Amino acid sequence: MGSKKEIVIFKGSRDGLTIFCDDKADWNIIMQDLYIRLQGKEGAFFAGASVVLDIGQRILSPEEVSSIWHVFQENKLTINSIKRQDKSSVRSNFNRYNKEKPLTCYMGNPVSYLPTLVVTKNIRSGQDITFDGNVIIYGDVKPGSKITATGFILVLGNLIGTVHAGAEGDEDAWVAALRLQPGQLRIAGYITRAPDEKPQEPEIARINQGSVVVTEWKNSNINLDITGGVN
Repeated sequence: MGSKKEIVIFKGSRDGLTIFCDDKADWNIIMQDLYIRLQGKEGAFFAGASVVLDIGQRILSPEEVSSIWHVFQENKLTINSIKRQDKSSVRSNFNRYNKEKPLTCYMGNPVSYLPTLVVTKNIRSGQDITFDGNVIIYGDVKPGSKITATGFILVLGNLIGTVHAGAEGDEDAWVAALRLQPGQLRIAGYITRAPDEKPQEPEIARINQGSVVVTEWKNSNINLDITGGVN
């Protein structure tokens, strides 16, 4: 008989810790396995480590992102970014999704009909991205970098640079990140900056009654499905 396949794999390197999650396994089972292992010897060994979470081809809901966030916090780990591997992101760091395939919620309601640029690397100081549509970053937006989009901006990592969503005046645009700490954040014509305190949850910024309001992402009801054809 073959050995049982691990659904969670820890891989340490000089840059920190990468945790690979089996994208075919049930998320609740993954969370249970991860929690048990972090409470044991592996958790003690990696305490304080910076973590990249590799979710394969899985698509996480805000609630699932929040659940993994809390498990890491409880076990003194810092989640830096979420890495997603799919056929499109493996081929290229920059992928534009077909305009005929809108991003959708899992319930089938459209999130945005704009094309979407998916970037699978960190955006470093001095780098600017401007895109007519939505931008999703699987990585960090570093200080001194800038992202401008006519649609929404989603950062599955640390957002510390400058971002401008709804750049052509769309007040329904939004900005979300695992750690929302931008030097400057603009949505349409409204501007704000990161609060002094560090975020305790993945957060989303949206316009509400004439100002930018930041709330916990898990309460946003936005479940993104970004699979689909690539031009």
